[in-house]
Amino acid sequence: MSKKLHDIINLSILEIIGLILASITFVLLAGNIIFTITESKVHYVFFAAASILVLFLTFRLVINVRKLIYFIPLLISFIYNFNSNIHNQFFVLSILPYFIVPLVFYNRYFNDFNLTHLLKVFEWFTVLNFLGLLLQLQGIESPFLYLGYAFTNDNYHERYGSFAGGTLALGLGATITVIDSFHKIIFKKDKTAYTIFILILSLTTMILAQSRRFYIIAFIMMLLIYFANPQKIYNRKKIIKIFRTFIIIAVAFFILMFKLQDQSFFIERLVSIFDFKNDLANLERISKWLLAIEQFFNHMWLGMGIGAAGIIGKGNTEEINVAEVFVAESYYLKVFVEAGIFSGLTFLVLIFLFLKDAIASLQDYEKSLAAFFVIFFFIDCFMSTSIEGPLWATIFWLSVAKVSKYSSN
Repeated sequence: MSKKLHDIINLSILEIIGLILASITFVLLAGNIIFTITESKVHYVFFAAASILVLFLTFRLVINVRKLIYFIPLLISFIYNFNSNIHNQFFVLSILPYFIVPLVFYNRYFNDFNLTHLLKVFEWFTVLNFLGLLLQLQGIESPFLYLGYAFTNDNYHERYGSFAGGTLALGLGATITVIDSFHKIIFKKDKTAYTIFILILSLTTMILAQSRRFYIIAFIMMLLIYFANPQKIYNRKKIIKIFRTFIIIAVAFFILMFKLQDQSFFIERLVSIFDFKNDLANLERISKWLLAIEQFFNHMWLGMGIGAAGIIGKGNTEEINVAEVFVAESYYLKVFVEAGIFSGLTFLVLIFLFLKDAIASLQDYEKSLAAFFVIFFFIDCFMSTSIEGPLWATIFWLSVAKVSKYSSN
């Protein structure tokens, strides 16, 4: 087969995979709507079937050293805990992010893959979720619109999750769209009205979701994207102009938030981000970290079994008391607790290798967006278990495959 024909076939397969992944993204982002209608987790079944199809299209018998390092200790833990956990639905659902997603998407095929198909669906859902938030702010209730609650400085307040099925999922999806749209503006010079509109909409949705960590992470990622652009030349006047622009944007968004929701609660929510002494949500997070560490020492070698300390299949858990459900509140802690010390250590080694590859790819126009996503999830995993969700895990492992210099050895 000629090289040209091979390249055409390869491109066609990547396009087919892109459409499959767009379908996966649509189904998982609409998971709350589907669950409300069917009262079943059929979207997970669709994801598993579509992932197997992608594996069939991309499978090559190539030894990947990093994959072996990742899978071997996990498989040992999985087999050890199999009999005691097989009837646990969380154990079964966790097979998706732990095994199926990295097996399928951490693949040399995706070195040439771009995330356009997936992220276009995120843009559509950003618009849909923003409209849902506007309905909720007007007091409209629906089984399809998620309504949660938060305690901040002893004050009780409603939180809106729109069609996303939870405030954390809403904030996470909006933040991914923020990173994508801001990257287009800075790296690709795409300053069309549509891209700016999506950026403003996703920022507004992220703030209204009131998932506080995304305020900080999104700000860090936007600064990183801006300063990582290899075409930018900086001097004192330029830096002053940059910070002046950021301040103007921040003030504009604060004014917008005041108009859209309870001003006093928004201020309390913002100020309480670093309040680990009085804020109930932060105290609960610390309690979960301490409980996770305790459980790790009780099951140090091979863990409690996958799914034991996560949220997959459990719905939104930020407002649930720590006594009601055990959630590690950190993906790094989660791996140690569920799979034991060997899996935990090997995952930490790999995540730093992935981070190294991402940093090396920041000024590569083809790989930079994937690199920013790797850095984003690296930060987010300190405070959440987001990449146990199949969609977020897919974006993470696709991004890792894109930036990795050693994805297939």
